[in-house]
Amino acid sequence: MPNPNAIQTIKDYFDRHKGLQLSNRFIVNFYNLPSNVWNANGVEIQAEQVILGPRSIFTIQDGLMGFGGGRFVPRSQNLLSAGYGVQIVFPVTNDNYILNLFNRWFNNFYPGPRSSTNGLRNAFILPYYDDAVYNVVMEVQMLDPNGNPNNVTSFYEVFPIECQPIELNMATSDKYLRYTVLFGFRDYYQNFNV
Repeated sequence: MPNPNAIQTIKDYFDRHKGLQLSNRFIVNFYNLPSNVWNANGVEIQAEQVILGPRSIFTIQDGLMGFGGGRFVPRSQNLLSAGYGVQIVFPVTNDNYILNLFNRWFNNFYPGPRSSTNGLRNAFILPYYDDAVYNVVMEVQMLDPNGNPNNVTSFYEVFPIECQPIELNMATSDKYLRYTVLFGFRDYYQNFNV
């Protein structure tokens, strides 16, 4: 048996598996956004950071005789455990493109009288789930060093849950504005055979 700590063994392992996945090689795409949020299909947005939330399995003890409360049996899956979903950080450009896009997306769910083009007539009216969420897909592609996808994770029934506070600060002169959005989703699928 080869020494698992030998340099050649470690090198062979990474060679067999095509090297290491770089964390800074990724693309984020949105598809089927509601028409009043974006009028094009396949919106590609430059994201600075993507944080994929934890995946957890809820269990229940079966109460069988024996030590303790019995075995832990998987009961359900939680994709949004402890407020996590998919958190994405976007750089803000001088035309405020990202701020405008997400402002329109949030207003699509819950428009106030000043955000509605028809004033009070459409204020505080929620859209149908099938129109606002059901068809929305977000893809996060992990890329190899040549820009080819290694892994495509598709999130289905995506919607923004919250945005983090925006910090404007006169004490710094070399930082750009970032906008952080937490997304919820109903299900996802990872395709490793890209």
